[in-house]
Amino acid sequence: MTRDINIEFRSAYTKRNIRSIISTIQYELEDFIESYEVKRIVLPISNTIETISLVATLKPLISKGVVDLVFLSDSRSKRLIPKNLEGFLRLVRATPTILSFDGDLLKTLKAYLPRTSKESIQQSLNALLLRKYADSRDAIIVRPFTYTHWILGAFEDIEFKTTDYLPFIRIYYSNIKKISHLYGLDRYFSKAQIDPKIKKIMNELNIPTIEKLDTILDTITSEVIELDEEGEYKEVNIPAETIKKLTEIIRKNTLKKVTPTPIP
Repeated sequence: MTRDINIEFRSAYTKRNIRSIISTIQYELEDFIESYEVKRIVLPISNTIETISLVATLKPLISKGVVDLVFLSDSRSKRLIPKNLEGFLRLVRATPTILSFDGDLLKTLKAYLPRTSKESIQQSLNALLLRKYADSRDAIIVRPFTYTHWILGAFEDIEFKTTDYLPFIRIYYSNIKKISHLYGLDRYFSKAQIDPKIKKIMNELNIPTIEKLDTILDTITSEVIELDEEGEYKEVNIPAETIKKLTEIIRKNTLKKVTPTPIP
């Protein structure tokens, strides 16, 4: 009989570690601008906790006027920028650029691609629109994908292909909270959402918190799951089925083969 697994959450990064990572991100992006003839940085924004944390991290560069915060939407959206995100942008004194496409285009493409979800088509349109915008500004595109996104493949391929730099690839999703605490952004952080793709995986596997998800992922990728003599999981209490399903998700994600190791 397959047994369950019990692992206590290990906080991977202290405040000192997070401060160091933030400094590294800021330095690397400044170096991009100075060394590679890059004039600007383009960051697509949404009301997610990773977006708010990355905007806070890039505040010094935003103040220098070299960051374009871009909100992507179809033209039929009733309210373009969510209220929580709008309030946060006012706090950091950042004015977003809104890029939109004709909603009829999405409807037409959906008719031609009936097996492709509306969300996937919209994200593809957004990615292409963002790439054209960035190229016209001699800019690089950064996205707030974390190590958790990366190993789960929790993004559209076109989003990855049209991205130049992933600042948060060093950290698990749950560690973003520490960036929020450092900058005193809990008010906005608490009203922001977890990335829908990651939230969907959590719901499907009945994983209650992002901390628990990252703990399991860290356990799987570190290969520290112990088996008994019969090749079964030792007596612990994370459902074995959850471990199996997450392992399968990681295996199906072909980008896992080239996944970088987070910087400690």
